[in-house]
Amino acid sequence: MAEPSAAPATAHPPSTVRLPGIAAGTTLRFVLLLMTVLTAAVTMLGELAQFLPPQNHALACDLATGFDPASDELANLLRTGDPAAVERCVSSLPYAGRWRAPAGVLAVLAAAAVLYLWLPLWRNRGSRVVPLSRLDPDGAARAELTALAGQAGLAAPPGFVVDPAALARGAVTYGWFGRYTVRLHGGLLLSRMTDPETFRATVLHEYAHLRNRDVGISYAVVALFRAFAGLVCLPYLVLVGGSLLGAQFFGWFVGADEVLWPAARTPLIRQLVVASFLLVMVQLARVDILRHRELHADADAVAAGADVRVWATAAGGDPEPPRPHPVRARLRRLLRTHPSWPDRRRSLADPAPLYALSGVQFFLLGWAALFLVLQLESITSTGVACWVVGTPVAAVVTISVWRTVGYAVATGGAAPTGVAAGSWLGTGLVIGELTSGFTGGPQWFPPRPEVLLLLLLAAIVFVGWITQCARLRLASWRGGPLRASLGVALAAGVLVAVAGLDLWQRILRLRLLGDLAGAFGFGDTITRSFPGPWDAHQTELSLLTRTLLALAVAGADQIAIGAAVVLWLFPLVWWTWWAPRGGGLPGLPRLLLPGLAGGAVCLLGIVAVMAHQHSWQPPAGELRVGAFALLYAWWSVAAIWVGSAVTALAVAATARPYRLLRALLAAGLAQIVALVGLAVLASVDGCLGPLRTMGDSCHVLPAVAWPLLVILTGPRCWPSSARRWSRA
Repeated sequence: MAEPSAAPATAHPPSTVRLPGIAAGTTLRFVLLLMTVLTAAVTMLGELAQFLPPQNHALACDLATGFDPASDELANLLRTGDPAAVERCVSSLPYAGRWRAPAGVLAVLAAAAVLYLWLPLWRNRGSRVVPLSRLDPDGAARAELTALAGQAGLAAPPGFVVDPAALARGAVTYGWFGRYTVRLHGGLLLSRMTDPETFRATVLHEYAHLRNRDVGISYAVVALFRAFAGLVCLPYLVLVGGSLLGAQFFGWFVGADEVLWPAARTPLIRQLVVASFLLVMVQLARVDILRHRELHADADAVAAGADVRVWATAAGGDPEPPRPHPVRARLRRLLRTHPSWPDRRRSLADPAPLYALSGVQFFLLGWAALFLVLQLESITSTGVACWVVGTPVAAVVTISVWRTVGYAVATGGAAPTGVAAGSWLGTGLVIGELTSGFTGGPQWFPPRPEVLLLLLLAAIVFVGWITQCARLRLASWRGGPLRASLGVALAAGVLVAVAGLDLWQRILRLRLLGDLAGAFGFGDTITRSFPGPWDAHQTELSLLTRTLLALAVAGADQIAIGAAVVLWLFPLVWWTWWAPRGGGLPGLPRLLLPGLAGGAVCLLGIVAVMAHQHSWQPPAGELRVGAFALLYAWWSVAAIWVGSAVTALAVAATARPYRLLRALLAAGLAQIVALVGLAVLASVDGCLGPLRTMGDSCHVLPAVAWPLLVILTGPRCWPSSARRWSRA
């Protein structure tokens, strides 16, 4: 840090806000960088492993079962037919190489650890620095440095050395494991007498790094990036890029198989494009950490007593707001590891961005999440991969949102809505899916790209839900510790994020490939399993063909069921416990009323379904199974869904504030009311006259309702439960 002499102040920065129990922004950014590097390393090393003997045996097994590298994914699924056969083929080979990429990642991390330990030693080499005592015989400089350490809140001052050859008025802090050293430039030590304010500001800035514990993080960032560049990027460029050039122009097939050429050209080009994109993502994450820590140290230095006029002078002393940057300047600013002086001055005037992740960081988070899940699925199960990735993603999003909302509450500013952050997160998820190449085959885009909009919508809802929950809790915050509340919010956020990733990986992403149900003849399976007059119910059959399989998988997923309950029950508990009284928020009875009304709407729909089913009820004495029972269950589900959706939309359009939380609460309560009402109706089905559906004689049979509830809440049991229910 180098500063000119002081000038009249032009801005008065607010004090930094301390949020007890919430991790600092630099820590969040380091987690994001770690995820980004791991994603890039696993992907690129996995592709490099195919160049080592034995080469891609999985591809060989795919080819043996009919895989066509020039065809799309859906056609290959139909052609190969039995994924288990491919897995048996791969496992029968002497070595499939699936652990080479993880082993390579461990090697990169080990190299980064060695660099992390070596870099401070290199900075402290004796040929460039001398002890402070040699240039400060009377101890005056050390006494002032010690006093400033106490002023900055340090328990003890660090060690000091001086670089006499450095004439700039700056300093550098380095070290690890609590043993830190501040290297003072010779020009800074001279400025102690000629420009004391610059000296104090620079030293307090370095002390802020120590207090924020980001010195070790900064060196870990540098070490991790250098290890990644040297051990991953360079070999990848040489091998993959060289394979493409050799095959295309010289007929040398090193990594590209001559048998598959030119069909392998597009995958190789895509690999290089994706690798370039990965490198850009890692670079963006790296420079953001280094830039953010400088801005945060500036704010803490001023809060500790540094004169803001030092930054005003360095920025030129211009009180006017800057004009918009051209595109080139914006890109240059985005890639700088150190912020410019005008940026630093603006950050001191408005430190709100220090308490939030930017849109680029949310984009990186979403991209890394989708990409990393796919890579982990190659070495573990989908469920484990979703937990491994979803946990840090939800943690970063939740902590970031809480920091942003906490700062807004502490300073009286406008709280965020989460829409912008969710949009960036969703865009990252979409780009992560597209760049993964899983659903594109030789094409660059999947057959049904519109399905990707579900990712964007889900991300907006997820971040908005976390944001409104944080606003609800922090609205009554009076400066106490937040660790317990944040821990509960983290648990809820992790569950919802993992469930969302799991549903996407197991069900929704397959829809990108096209009409899987139609291609595999799922409609014929339904008509054979549930015989009946399907000719008169072709519309319902089409809907069942498209949705029944997804419902069965979702109904078997206990995590998804738990997340669906958490989405509305968690805000209800916090509303009851933490909502500030007298703040214009509705009480509990008024809060629950829309949900009860929505449940009544759902019940009206169920009554209409029963009346319709009664109109074509099989004669008495016949088993009401097959198409009749399945359609009754399907239309009952549809009535509850439609009624809940209408309730949620109505509440979202009219409720203020917390419209998302109140809409989810109303929808969840409506479903509970509808299920309870349906259980009652099913128990007395035979007594309902024109609404009789499954029964003929009037009896109160509470046990009859249970199979129907199992059908509606757990679609995996539809076939067997429908038959038990019809016989009851």
